[in-house]
Amino acid sequence: MKSTRILKLIAAASATAALALCANAAGFDRTLQYKDGMFKDVAANAWYASEVKSAYELGFMNGVGDGQFSPDGNVTVSAGITMAVRVHAIYNGKTIAEKKGANWYDMYVDYAKANGIIADGQFDNFDRNITRIEMALLFTKAMPADYFTAKNDVKSIPDVTETEDYYAELIKLYKAGVVMGSDAYGTFYPNNSIKRSETAAIINRVALPENRLSKTLEDYGDRPMAAYLIDDRSMQANTRGKLNNMALRSGWLYENRNSGSVNKDDVTTNVLADKGKGYVAINKYLAVQDKGTIVLESVFTLTGDGARIYFTDSDGKNAIEVCTKGGTYHVIGNTDSDTGVKYTTKSTAIRLSMNLDTKKASLVVDAKDAGTFDMLSGAKDIARMWYATSEEGALTFTPDATHLYKDFTVNDVFRIDAAGNAPYGWTVTGKTTAEKTLSMNINSNDNYSVKIDGTGTAKRNFDALDGMFTYETQLWLPEYAEASFALKNGDKTAVEVKTTKDGQFVSGSTSLRKFTANVWQTLRIEGNTETGKALVKINGKKCAEVDLAEKKIDNVVISFDEAGKVLWFDDVIVKKEYEYTDYCPTPVPVTDDEWYVGMSVCSLWHEGTHFGWDCVSAYDEVKLALGYYDEGIPEVADWEIKFLVEHGVDFQHFCWYVSSSDKATPIKTPRLADALNNGYMNAKYSDMQKFSIMFENSASNAKSAQDFKETIWNYWVDWYFTDSRYMSIDNKAVLTIYTYSKFVEQMGGEDKAKEVIDFMKTEIKKYGYDGMLVFFSDGGANSANNKKMKDVGADGLVSYTFGKNSYSSQYQIDSMNVAYKAGNLDLVPSVGVGFNSIGWTGKRTPNATTEEHTKVLEWARDTYLPMLAKRDSANAWKGKFVFMTTWNEYGEGHYIMPSGINGFGYLDDMRSVFSSAAGKTDNHYDVVPTKNQLSRLNFMYSGETTRIRRQMNIATKEDYGTDALRKWDFTDEKTVASWRSMMNTSKFAYDSAEKALAVNSSTTDAAIVPIDQNAATKFKATDAEYLHVCIKTDTVSVFTLYFKTGDKDWTAKKCYAETMKANGEYNDYYVKLSDNSHWVGEITGVRFDPNTIVGKVWIKTIEFLKPSAGSAFTIHVDGSDFKPGSDLVAVRNGETYLAAEQYRGFYSLHNTYVEWHKNDGVLLLKTPNNTEIVFTVGSDKALVNGKETSLKEKFSLFDGLPVIPLEFFYTNGGFDYKKTENGYELNVREGGYTEIIKNRVENEWEFEIDNDTEGWKPGCATGDVINGNFELTASPVTNTPQGYDPQISNDFLSVNAAFYNAIEVRVKCEFTSENVKNPSDTTIYFATTADSNYDEKKTFRTSYDSTKLDGEGYAILRFDTTTNENWTGIVSKLRFDPTNYGGKYYIDYIRMIKDPNAEAKAAEAQKAEEERLAKYLAADKGEPFYLANPDGESGNNSDGIYYSHNAKISIVDDPLKAGNKVISVVPSIQNKVNWVYVYQKTRFKPGVTYKIEFDYYAAGDKDGKPVENVLPQVNLRYYDVVNGQVKTSADHNKVVGKASTKDGWVHFTFEHTISENSTFRDYDEFSIFTSPLQNGDDFRNISYMLDNIKVSVAEG
Repeated sequence: MKSTRILKLIAAASATAALALCANAAGFDRTLQYKDGMFKDVAANAWYASEVKSAYELGFMNGVGDGQFSPDGNVTVSAGITMAVRVHAIYNGKTIAEKKGANWYDMYVDYAKANGIIADGQFDNFDRNITRIEMALLFTKAMPADYFTAKNDVKSIPDVTETEDYYAELIKLYKAGVVMGSDAYGTFYPNNSIKRSETAAIINRVALPENRLSKTLEDYGDRPMAAYLIDDRSMQANTRGKLNNMALRSGWLYENRNSGSVNKDDVTTNVLADKGKGYVAINKYLAVQDKGTIVLESVFTLTGDGARIYFTDSDGKNAIEVCTKGGTYHVIGNTDSDTGVKYTTKSTAIRLSMNLDTKKASLVVDAKDAGTFDMLSGAKDIARMWYATSEEGALTFTPDATHLYKDFTVNDVFRIDAAGNAPYGWTVTGKTTAEKTLSMNINSNDNYSVKIDGTGTAKRNFDALDGMFTYETQLWLPEYAEASFALKNGDKTAVEVKTTKDGQFVSGSTSLRKFTANVWQTLRIEGNTETGKALVKINGKKCAEVDLAEKKIDNVVISFDEAGKVLWFDDVIVKKEYEYTDYCPTPVPVTDDEWYVGMSVCSLWHEGTHFGWDCVSAYDEVKLALGYYDEGIPEVADWEIKFLVEHGVDFQHFCWYVSSSDKATPIKTPRLADALNNGYMNAKYSDMQKFSIMFENSASNAKSAQDFKETIWNYWVDWYFTDSRYMSIDNKAVLTIYTYSKFVEQMGGEDKAKEVIDFMKTEIKKYGYDGMLVFFSDGGANSANNKKMKDVGADGLVSYTFGKNSYSSQYQIDSMNVAYKAGNLDLVPSVGVGFNSIGWTGKRTPNATTEEHTKVLEWARDTYLPMLAKRDSANAWKGKFVFMTTWNEYGEGHYIMPSGINGFGYLDDMRSVFSSAAGKTDNHYDVVPTKNQLSRLNFMYSGETTRIRRQMNIATKEDYGTDALRKWDFTDEKTVASWRSMMNTSKFAYDSAEKALAVNSSTTDAAIVPIDQNAATKFKATDAEYLHVCIKTDTVSVFTLYFKTGDKDWTAKKCYAETMKANGEYNDYYVKLSDNSHWVGEITGVRFDPNTIVGKVWIKTIEFLKPSAGSAFTIHVDGSDFKPGSDLVAVRNGETYLAAEQYRGFYSLHNTYVEWHKNDGVLLLKTPNNTEIVFTVGSDKALVNGKETSLKEKFSLFDGLPVIPLEFFYTNGGFDYKKTENGYELNVREGGYTEIIKNRVENEWEFEIDNDTEGWKPGCATGDVINGNFELTASPVTNTPQGYDPQISNDFLSVNAAFYNAIEVRVKCEFTSENVKNPSDTTIYFATTADSNYDEKKTFRTSYDSTKLDGEGYAILRFDTTTNENWTGIVSKLRFDPTNYGGKYYIDYIRMIKDPNAEAKAAEAQKAEEERLAKYLAADKGEPFYLANPDGESGNNSDGIYYSHNAKISIVDDPLKAGNKVISVVPSIQNKVNWVYVYQKTRFKPGVTYKIEFDYYAAGDKDGKPVENVLPQVNLRYYDVVNGQVKTSADHNKVVGKASTKDGWVHFTFEHTISENSTFRDYDEFSIFTSPLQNGDDFRNISYMLDNIKVSVAEG
């Protein structure tokens, strides 16, 4: 039911409309008489009294009833349109046609559309409030342009920029005196709802020009905001979706036209390798700056003359440049100035400060002044930054970090300082120096802080500040001590904050808060010299407002005087602050309700910290209400808070990351914490919304339970749990841990995990809570896992996402119902919006419609929450708690942030279901930032250019081919018999009606497999190009195909998942196998999971298709082939057109620089011969070197991709090309690359082609292939004593270890420090498909220091692979670690050396394998099942024939009989009860009775003490039907007797008949185990030995 107030407003609008339907063309007449006091709420002295009077007398506005005008009331859109229509009709002498419609205002809306006052669809809701700008524009549309005669000289509007679409119309009203803003500056507040009093004023001034205002606005002035323009803490990152490639940080453009490299995969790099044949460069468009001060801090290495760092303006002019010439740094502005500072080839840090007002620039090199210089006087702004080499030079120039910021008074992060020196720009006393810290830091190139050892001071002078300002510093006291942080005016203290020896922050006599020693703290002071007050914050928490004693500040002094102790400080910031009149409007929350509504937040959007906006900006759906915002800006956080609280969200649930944990290395800055620590914590409106954290421990690391308690927990306490804004339910703090299994591993086992959770739940009570609610992020489908999580102390589960199918309401509902039925631990309803991960993967899946989203929300509220409440009435919160997921996963593709998908639709759904507005008439209007407001939210990503990425709105068409390498045609019932159910199917059978294999899933993890994997697979990965599946499903779900490449187990990395349509039809799905980087080597197994939810599928075909037979369109460039899909190529009118996607390498393979200005539809290309071609969408002309040149047809897009006319491009771009039968052939580069590529030897990496890393990537370093070497520059780390751990790795191998007996590496090391002594061993790590992690047991080492260098300074290192018993099977990864020292490493080659006897050994191994297999298969003929090494006399079990999940198995000497070998079984887990197993795979035959005999020795307990009466058991495990249920690994065990240590060896016999129901052999396993000895809580796990195991077939 509508509220009384809204009914009154509608009635008033109707009454106003009824005053006159016909108009007098003579003008606006006063037809009514206003009497003083007729509206009780309009005082005679109110500013609007005369406006109300005039609007009433003109007949445009009336009261709202009861003698009230409601001057502060709002106006609806319909009422605003009505007023504008009446003004138009009166002025033009028109009649408004009466119309009886569903709404009283329909005739006014129709009139407005007919007369151009509004456009069709302009307003989404006629009953909501109208905004100030909407009302103003209605009147500009209602009256002719010349009606508004200028009378004021208004140059600008403080909160409306000239780029706004409506700026010209609005400034016209200002100049005419119709509107003049809301304050002396003329602030307009365009998105605020207009008040009735303001409406009356506008109508009065529109109708009666004599009432218009004459006014001079006060100068609003420049209010520059301190901000980062670039914050790239490293210049390279892994590319998302192409896991083995490195790429430039988001926003940077790579120009390698002159590098001569073969770049077939669009690899971009910060390593600028110039061979003297032309420049190489990277550049970035900036948020344009034309005032204030800009500072660059850059870290780089270079090898000679010709390195350039420069900035250009909007016209392309060089504003300022730093370059190397003649051995020194030069600065070029108006003149070329030699600084006299010599450059080195070691890592260098510079600071270039550019004052755009004075046109002066000062340079600092490695903390030493290099001078002040004139910038180019004709440059109008700073618009773009470049790193480049010169046309003439030949060098390598490697930028490693780039920080560009503006308008800070002080921003000292100590990046440019050197250890042991006083920090640059500071005056110090005592032992005050910049030093390298061990503290964990997100910034690999920011490793220095200032250390005061014992006694000292540090003073930083700066230009005096008055008015509003912020001071901030980070500080670390390993022990409690006294330290002082004072802001001063000269020698006079304005405000001082101290730490005390008892762990307090104080200011004068005011106690601020307690803190924990050995935790980095952040002190922030927000002062205002005009009010004389300063707000002190510690770790983002408001502590107290204190007096500010001075009218200005001009220095900060940090003091310490504690013998034997140290103070560290860092990141000192001083900046001017301003009140922005158009700051984010105050939120109007609707969270006062019965629900606890949380929103998952993953903060990945501070450029330079993650994959960045480049990954998603190509897609229109990621056009966000906040633009490409910078996380960490408080106003960004305030807009997010506004959006969320106005739609019912009570708290934000932040993902929280840390790279590692160690008491010796306290956390300084957590990874990806800008949004929380800097944004939310300092947001103006953060008191309106709570927050909580989710420990994202799958991408973080806690080393142990103790380290967690001392490092991570202490940080959480000081930063989060002691914050009044932290979310609690029933006064219990809410904490989520992302991955249960990882948490158990990190803590050191389930007992330790439970210990930590118990610790947290107890410890949290010290801080005023009644406990803690701990959740794991898990879908809750597995009952056993749920119990494990409950047993360690979890209170519930939340789901971060239900995956690709969660666009379907039914899928989400089914998933939560599965979790409910699984039980043991309740899943909080977790409502998602789909999973369209196109930003990360390039593959599109649907997002939820608002209708589907609402269905899930309503089901959660009306059905699921009551179910939870009923099941656990003791915890009432379970009936009220709901999670929304997720706010901002733009790359992963589930985000609720208002965007191009559904606008505010998802938020409005939530408001309508889970808020105090639910069930009510709701005319809420969602305000979005103006362009002026957006300009304060986004500095670091301009969006000027985007990556060229396919939108995937048009289905791809590939040349799939029809020739099957392996095919299962399930329309043939015989084929069904060649497969079986592996697990969790309630039906697996041929469906004669469907002529298909029917599979019903009984859980969310069903699987089917070929019965004979050897026959099914065993093919080379390169022999198959596509997987084809023809399938029908009854529910939206995902099928998954897993594959093995010699692996023992199925792994999540080796699979393909495809979303299925539930349309009642069979659908064909094609998967490109090369999209998974692990599809290499020999395929040794496949498994098909038909569903991710309980449901039914019918399968007609599963097949692997061979590559299509050579007919595909191909562009052959310098030995490399580019093959686009057939749908991306077309031939028309004698021209070949190609829709070229950037990441597939078309442009990079052609050595062509590309800029795609998507918003303007402009594609700029620069070819290797310096030809510039500019295409514009919709134009049939292109610019070739500035000259207009005709195209055969208009330049266009296909599915978002620019369509290149190839022959036009080749001819005008100066390419040497020829047409072939299937495409084109080109030679672009010099250097014989075709032959180099052709002659490459498998598993030998020569690194001969620049930028072609041949599958290797750097780690803990930056690097690329340059001049015949993989050049590797070490980056600082905290996990080695030396502070470095450079490495390169190749994680996508498939190498038969038996064929290689050595690895040879040629490498040269140039260490940064001259004090390197005895470099650490050079190491190669490897991993296999059977053991896929790098670890110490799988290494080879040699000494670099003792290896003689050759004439070029290289060491040739040889690693003997035969020395490591784990070098066996299929090698899947290699990693080369040269040393653990800083410096540069030149790796000439890495070669795997073939064993000359490899083929003979392989043949021998093959023969042995065949013999072994024959022994296994002999069981099929009724012979005894086979066991290898049954008496321990052969081998050492390195091949893992005997294995165990809870014991160490080895072959040892018999302790009781000399000269005898036996099998030793020692428990590996001693802290809890264990039944200690030893297993061996084998093969049984159904119906056969086996007799097993063996000798057993009870060796003792964990302490070696003798044991008595232990119970050995034999267990034969195999596929069976037990009590009507299929069990893939059913146990068939029996106690065979008793044994004691004193008995020595005891002989046991056991017989068992294999079930006739055992029809599958994949799970056959022989095992022996021993039960523990238990007495109450006391237990003893048993060590034992085995010998002389004998198997026979029982007689009869």
